[in-house]
Amino acid sequence: MSAPRVQVIESAWQRFEHRSGGDATTLEAFATLAESLNLSRDAVQIAAEIASFETSFTPEQRDALMALVLVVLGALADGSTCFPVTGSAGAAALKPMLRALADTKLGSEAPERFAAAIEKLLDGNLATQTIARDENEYKPLVYLKPFIYMRKLRAAERELAQGIRAMISSEPTPFFSSDECASKADEVCAIPVAIQSGMVLLSGEQRAAIAAAARQRFTVISGGPGTGKTSIVIAILRLMVRLGLDPHAISLAAPTGKAANRIGECIVRALNSPARPNAIDRALRDAAIEPTTLHRLLGYSPSSQRYRHHRNNPLAARLVIVDEGSMLDLALMERLVGAIDEGARLIVLGDADQLPSVAAGAVFREFAASEQSRRLVQNFRMRSSDAAGNSILTVARRINEGLAAGDDVPRRSSADDLAMSGVEMLDSTRPAMKGFFDRWYAERIAGDATIAELKRSTYVEGADGFGSEDVERLRRLFNFVAASRILTVTRARETGADWINRAMHRRAAGGGFRADDRLLPGEPVIAIRNDYERMLFNGDNGIALRVRRAEGGAAPLMAVFPRRDNFAAFRVDMIRDALELAYAMTVHKAQGSEFDAVALILPESRISLFTREVVYTAVSRARRSVVIAGSETVLDEAIAAPAQRYSGLRELFAAS
Repeated sequence: MSAPRVQVIESAWQRFEHRSGGDATTLEAFATLAESLNLSRDAVQIAAEIASFETSFTPEQRDALMALVLVVLGALADGSTCFPVTGSAGAAALKPMLRALADTKLGSEAPERFAAAIEKLLDGNLATQTIARDENEYKPLVYLKPFIYMRKLRAAERELAQGIRAMISSEPTPFFSSDECASKADEVCAIPVAIQSGMVLLSGEQRAAIAAAARQRFTVISGGPGTGKTSIVIAILRLMVRLGLDPHAISLAAPTGKAANRIGECIVRALNSPARPNAIDRALRDAAIEPTTLHRLLGYSPSSQRYRHHRNNPLAARLVIVDEGSMLDLALMERLVGAIDEGARLIVLGDADQLPSVAAGAVFREFAASEQSRRLVQNFRMRSSDAAGNSILTVARRINEGLAAGDDVPRRSSADDLAMSGVEMLDSTRPAMKGFFDRWYAERIAGDATIAELKRSTYVEGADGFGSEDVERLRRLFNFVAASRILTVTRARETGADWINRAMHRRAAGGGFRADDRLLPGEPVIAIRNDYERMLFNGDNGIALRVRRAEGGAAPLMAVFPRRDNFAAFRVDMIRDALELAYAMTVHKAQGSEFDAVALILPESRISLFTREVVYTAVSRARRSVVIAGSETVLDEAIAAPAQRYSGLRELFAAS
């Protein structure tokens, strides 16, 4: 794979060299810089092509521009929408980004030399074809001292800030007074419903949050695990319908199919649970509001890469509720806000302390700091008698405050010493890690004789899904598989999800190596892309099982996924390229999930991707047990390093 990519770079460089007099030594140095910034080497081609437009530049100025483009792309890869490159802020941030140049033939002084050249390029009076100093100029880069932006991201920030400000400054339609909201909230509280954690009895801060959501057009509700965000979604639905909103005018969405399915299951369970159901709750239940992915809600077409709903064709919904808001990136949030109809309400819920979106932006965190936000702090999941749960909650809070795990986390030297309760730290030596994986497989994956039988069984799927007996058997198996998960920071190396999945696959095969990498019955799988035809979404978790669709027919291996009160099966040979093993997954993929037990496998050394938010998100996925396996030094370094994402959104939002 590497040869064609190198050839692409060389072709770009040859064109650049012809126009500018550049040299191959600088090219190779930039290729090294690109790799250090988590970029493909192809990024050098982009930088070279942009620099080639500057026909009046000297070779040194073009080199500075190429380095600047790579920094912008690197910042984007890290989730920032802009990056400081001049002044004191630029001096502190830019040189570390250019550090890799010191290890090339350009010499140890290269980072400082290029940083100075970039500042001179930007702060001089040099006319350029590629760098705008006014937001209205149509050039690929925008320099607004001390930050450099990609023009399209700056435009998206401006559109989003203006859209949110317009929502805040206008009244929702219909408008409800404080007295109306309070009266109907009393009615909601008088007929409690149940979710997985028990009866929903709203606290004062929760009542304040749902009242704000009813009175204003835009509301952000942030809270950590166990603070009742799901309860609030259900309470908002019940409140708004009591205030007169048609249930069919409500849309529920989440960034992933997995998150949408989870909130949908909770709503169905709650609306079927009131001890004294009334006509309003029955109407809401019968409306069968089905949560969906945001892309599906907005009518995204993968083939055209366009959205059906936008400013000129807004959503019909009068209320849009979005769960797992921390996953929202800038581009998707801007699309969503642009598609909200005049007078309609938008409510976004999430955890501002979790990992931000994979793509650029940290929009939920930005808006969670605004006046439109309500912060939930009271925890309902942990009881005083639950020592394991309280251990997890205490450690998660310490991590979020930037404090080392401390004495709250017992250290274990071997897998046999693990209590599998609360938060524990396991020695990272190879024997300890092998022992841990062996124990994890035996207890959390292989299971007892009943689980083994469920994995080997053949199930029958009819026209209306699986029969009641098979549904109960599948639920038991899925509950077992979904109760625990190994989480990693990366996919690569022996501490990454790919390596661990292969290791667990070999254990499942009885130690034999399968060169064709076929799935085995009972193995957990995860969908890695959206398939709207099959209603299969990126992040959906399933199990590979033998399924028969006709009496006496064959029982091929199928990937089985939960579907509300039943399950759906898809032939593995038809969707194999959309599936991956899911014994282990990255912390990013685990967002929106909850497990009884979690194992967090640390990288061998500190890497830029491993931040405080990664640790917090991983630990807060668990209800009963967290095993952190790796170096305590690496863990403490990550906790001390919060994710740094640069953005101009908060400033634009405050100023607009």
